[in-house]
Amino acid sequence: MGLKVVNENKDLHVNSRGHTMDSDCVSSYPSDTQVANVSKDTTKRELLKVEGKEKELFKKQNINLFFGKVNSIEYCHEMFNFPNMLELEQMIKG
Repeated sequence: MGLKVVNENKDLHVNSRGHTMDSDCVSSYPSDTQVANVSKDTTKRELLKVEGKEKELFKKQNINLFFGKVNSIEYCHEMFNFPNMLELEQMIKG
């Protein structure tokens, strides 16, 4: 059951829960692979490594990019040495 956080109704359980530690990746299979179209049936080549980038950074950045455009500036900064948010702001201000 969710938390009781609505002041007007102390008996109401909401969908928010406390003390969650990590996501359940097992329940996301197979829908994530179907959405991303990365099943073994549709993948011909898999990029395993980028020279000069640590394996953990490579994995983190590619997982983040899967979740949409919101992470694209960080991805380009980490993977291709593009300017970060602060550098972009300074460039705009001149």
